[in-house]
Amino acid sequence: MKKLLSLMIIVCLTSASSLTLISCTQKVYGRDISKIGNYSWLKEEPYFDSYKNILKFDIDDLQTAPIKIQNSFEYEKFLDLNKQSTSFKTESEITKQVATAAPLNSKFLPNGNLVSDFKLIDRTEYYDQINKVNEWNFDSDLDAKYNKSKIKLQESQKTMNKWVDSQDPETKEMNMSTIIESTSNSNTIVGNKRVYERSFNNYQYNDILVSWAGSIDEGIIVPPAKNQVEKAHLNGTKILGTIFLDGYHGLNKQALKGFLEKDKKGNYLIVEKLIDLAVKLNFDGWFWNNEPNGSNPNGFVVDNEIMFEIMNQMQETIKKSNDPKVKELIVFGYKNQGQLTIDPQGNVSDYESEKIYQNTSLFLNDFYVFANEVNRYVEKNNLSKDEQFEIYSMFNAGAWVGGKIWFDKDKIGSRDFRELNHIPFDSEQKPYNLNFQSEYTRMIEDYKKGKWTFKTEKQDKENGGAKNSIALFASHVPYDLASQDMDKISKDKSVALDTYGLVSANNYDDQMYTGKNKALSNDDKGVAIYPGGEGNSNSIFKDKSYGVGNLVQEKTILIDSNNYFKTNFSTGQGSKMATFIKGNRKIIENYPWSNTNIADIQPTYKWDIKKVKNNSNEQIKNNEDEKISGYYDFYDPYLKGNSISLGSGFNKNGEILPVKWETNKEYEWNIMGANYTKENESKKVSIVVKVPKYLEDKIDISVSGKANERITQRNKTEITHIKDSGSEDYTWIRLENTYTQPIGKIGLSFSTKDLDLLDEELLFKITCGEIVVDKENNKVNQYDQSNVGVIVESVVQRNGKNNIRFNLTQDTLSDDIYSYYEIYLEDENNKLIRLTENNSPEFYIKQIESKYKKFYIKQTNYKNQEKWFNFEL
Repeated sequence: MKKLLSLMIIVCLTSASSLTLISCTQKVYGRDISKIGNYSWLKEEPYFDSYKNILKFDIDDLQTAPIKIQNSFEYEKFLDLNKQSTSFKTESEITKQVATAAPLNSKFLPNGNLVSDFKLIDRTEYYDQINKVNEWNFDSDLDAKYNKSKIKLQESQKTMNKWVDSQDPETKEMNMSTIIESTSNSNTIVGNKRVYERSFNNYQYNDILVSWAGSIDEGIIVPPAKNQVEKAHLNGTKILGTIFLDGYHGLNKQALKGFLEKDKKGNYLIVEKLIDLAVKLNFDGWFWNNEPNGSNPNGFVVDNEIMFEIMNQMQETIKKSNDPKVKELIVFGYKNQGQLTIDPQGNVSDYESEKIYQNTSLFLNDFYVFANEVNRYVEKNNLSKDEQFEIYSMFNAGAWVGGKIWFDKDKIGSRDFRELNHIPFDSEQKPYNLNFQSEYTRMIEDYKKGKWTFKTEKQDKENGGAKNSIALFASHVPYDLASQDMDKISKDKSVALDTYGLVSANNYDDQMYTGKNKALSNDDKGVAIYPGGEGNSNSIFKDKSYGVGNLVQEKTILIDSNNYFKTNFSTGQGSKMATFIKGNRKIIENYPWSNTNIADIQPTYKWDIKKVKNNSNEQIKNNEDEKISGYYDFYDPYLKGNSISLGSGFNKNGEILPVKWETNKEYEWNIMGANYTKENESKKVSIVVKVPKYLEDKIDISVSGKANERITQRNKTEITHIKDSGSEDYTWIRLENTYTQPIGKIGLSFSTKDLDLLDEELLFKITCGEIVVDKENNKVNQYDQSNVGVIVESVVQRNGKNNIRFNLTQDTLSDDIYSYYEIYLEDENNKLIRLTENNSPEFYIKQIESKYKKFYIKQTNYKNQEKWFNFEL
């Protein structure tokens, strides 16, 4: 019996040992990515039904140069992320990218991924990690080239003339917008087949755009998406990535391990990596959101002194660098409840805020830190005027009160933003004495009741006028309001509903910047009141109009150093695509798209429309008395996806409604602000407009110079009709004239004199599709295109459809900031079908039936000249 028992024990021990051995060597943990199923694009592209309904073109007589594929490639069932790194990816992104090969927006967790996210592993590899941020390398990241922007930050200046007297040229604006609703799964870097997308179009008031993003699940280090950078840089705006150290929502010591790694000399590795990311991907720096401990005491997750040390090392590295790209980088500092203020005893109120300010380029105060508090800090520390305006105070545009957005459609465009950078006065026109706590309490009580008043510098040299810069948080709220409007119309997504959503969102965004009237004037009035202080009634906001533009003077890139300017006003979205095929303008119908890589410079004035009376101009305000304003028009694009139009509103399909104009009046529409100061320098101005045919000889270019004086034209404006199918009533024309004087504004003038006999109601809209300013010394480098080839990176084939990554071996128009590429395929009937577009030579096309092998690349340069290439898989 003992022998039998001993034998059983031996067998059991041997079996257990064998099982242990098996579990240590067999790969039973993790994910087998080769078995990942197909991916559905329905959520991102809810109504896009392949490419079969898109308008097709004949290939006959198309002059095209064949180019060769320069590498060998294989058709694969999945993108093997073990062989081709695309850096940190969330679980859902791995599923998407493996099945589709789609390039995805960059983001990072310091510790990266577990190896088991990408392959089957044994138990010994269970805690192994890859894709650590400090190991990131541009050349080894397959997605990196898609995330690198092409366009350099364009030089800008303030416009030659203010729109209104209250604008302060020293005041800067920083905008924090969640442009991408969810960082995870996003492929905005290569565009989507949907019309509606969050965007931003008021760059003329915006100095710094923060692409607000980040979470412990989706990445806490998030560069701005390439398409956002292209649009911001083109408009002269700096754009920052986000370092989101958020101790309120899951950040812990383990998650920060990679962030705190040091080299042998004690330097933090993350410093060089953050700089490398900004330089290699071509954006302007970082917004550092420093709240790693959340509501817990300092040191709960990390000691803030360590954070200050990293910031300091970063600043020192930037200062000491010989690379001009590095030296231009900025780090914007912020902390939860942070404030640069002085308490009633004369001491610094917030040690951590001061340390962040000392170790970053700029600083953002948290909500409800007011200009008189900041001014005390400025005076205490003897800051210069330039340094004073490097401190920003913030308004929460996305605040919720009573279960709904406080900044709703009744309040947006009526907020008196002077509370952010003007010293408040009480109802007796006296400033509050913050040397006493009781005075601070009284100030807040008055604020809640809406009793604050403000003064200009002329009214009070010491306490009046702007004292610091301003910022808007959650400034995507216009898109939240538009989404609510869309839901009221229909729950089902469609092209028409999305187009309405774009027009509505842009309309709200314009109100946020230029007031409810969408036009600034010196008699604008707004409401400064604590959110919720108005009670249950919005009546105090009625008939008010005030916006960020009342405080921030417009900036422009139409300046002496810029030899060529062009815009088609594209926001980067549309339901159709206007393009040139064989020199003829064509409209590609049924082509929903969103791709701000090819967006344009936005109009400077929104919308400056005036009646001309006895050599003086009367500002038109878009209100109940006179419904006239400017809108983005997605139904009448001249080129790309939209133009801009003067109308009286828009309907539920997003169509711009015509205006009932007064008879025998002269109107002026200022569109682009400028600051061309040189005398006797030739500037050819060209404007493309669509007008009623009876208005052709009554519309002209309007150019203003110094002191807003209208420049008298020496020569008659040349008018050219543009070939276009158009309609019986409207026509596209090009207006062209040359000016040698300094220029401050460019726009249109038109007259309704003697038109009452032709059209009793004078009901029409005016559409502007392009403005070009070409100076005599303009030069754009052209490159030899004889050696251009194609590299096919991958072809993932699923269900008889190909998902293809490919790129040109060179950017054939690398110095041309207005150029872009369009991709087409040739179908079985020798017709061209539009697939996608980009401004740089990296492309991704998806869901292409595998029978289609021949593809066409069209490049469009700054003069709208086209050149075609083709290749065959």
